Amino acid sequence: MLTIPYGASGKTTIVGGCYGWGDSYCGETGLGNTTNKYLPTAIASTNKFVQVSAGYAHAGGITDTGSLFLWGDQTYGKLGNGVTSNYTTTPIQVAGLWKAVCCGTDHTIAIRSDGYLFGWGRNNSGQVGDNTTTDRSTPVQLGTSSNWIYLPDKMYNNSAAINSTSQLYVWGDNTYGQVGDNTKVDKKVPTLIGTDTWLNVSPGNAITTAVNLAGQLYGWGNNTNKELQNNNTKNYLVPQLINVATDWVKSSAGYNTWLALKENGTMWGCGLNPNGLLGLGNTTDQTTPVQIGAAYIWSDMCQSRYQSYFIATDTTAWAAGLNTFGELGTNDTATHTSLTQIIGPNSTSPVTGWTLIVGQDDYAQGIL
Repeated sequence: MLTIPYGASGKTTIVGGCYGWGDSYCGETGLGNTTNKYLPTAIASTNKFVQVSAGYAHAGGITDTGSLFLWGDQTYGKLGNGVTSNYTTTPIQVAGLWKAVCCGTDHTIAIRSDGYLFGWGRNNSGQVGDNTTTDRSTPVQLGTSSNWIYLPDKMYNNSAAINSTSQLYVWGDNTYGQVGDNTKVDKKVPTLIGTDTWLNVSPGNAITTAVNLAGQLYGWGNNTNKELQNNNTKNYLVPQLINVATDWVKSSAGYNTWLALKENGTMWGCGLNPNGLLGLGNTTDQTTPVQIGAAYIWSDMCQSRYQSYFIATDTTAWAAGLNTFGELGTNDTATHTSLTQIIGPNSTSPVTGWTLIVGQDDYAQGIL
């Protein structure tokens, strides 16, 4: 039977300290300053986190007591504290009790502990989901349903969520058909996608990938680079079966690249490969799924814009891709086209114990 691996909710329970590294020009690493970090560095908090998410320049997490904290860029009101300018380099709490959060490019979506869905931040494409395009600086309830259970680890300019009956809803930017409702019109409210039942979903910048309860991998949106189907370059406006296998458990979509994990712990990727972010030792784009890190058994992953992050079943963490600001956590700024192990906090050696890593553009957050 398929189970949801580490995601924003409905996942195996993970508890640990929150760590940030990479670019911190708006305090998005949450470390109390704007200094770039080349190693994972602990956020100064006694809280234990069960989930973290990374937006373009803001991040957040849920603690084991249900508290929601956000930090980083405050423009558009994305931290939910009524402030629409400047930034904060340390976590600030959002009132209430929560069970999941997902940070997008400039907005935030969260599930409250009672199952209601909320959104706030930039809303130019309807990504907040309140049937307007008005930015929101405090949490706004989305609809009347209280059965929401799952959010992805990260988003871009659209949003997605799954409810307790495994229905998938997507909304926001639909330039390439990445909402999946057979149009290219932005959606300002959560929009039901098809009649299938879903395990998890990952909204990328121009593509969306998802795994259904049958273990099938689907994708939709931009296919200009054959990242979804290698026999054409047309965009897909509804979920398109990527692969006939039925043992997929999770996917992660970036800009024009995706990763996917199988039940047997093998990792696969497809799409553009700038800076070697697929970890294959080269920068060759892939138009069919290719196995990544065959020597390891994998438990989780995150596809960022310029990097990829992976966690093995032995709880070691690995990364590949662009590393200008130390966002790979390898204590250097060299680009790595092959999988490179992430160094431990304040250390010169790798460590075990990683349970979740979420990267976005030039920085990452993790739980250790």
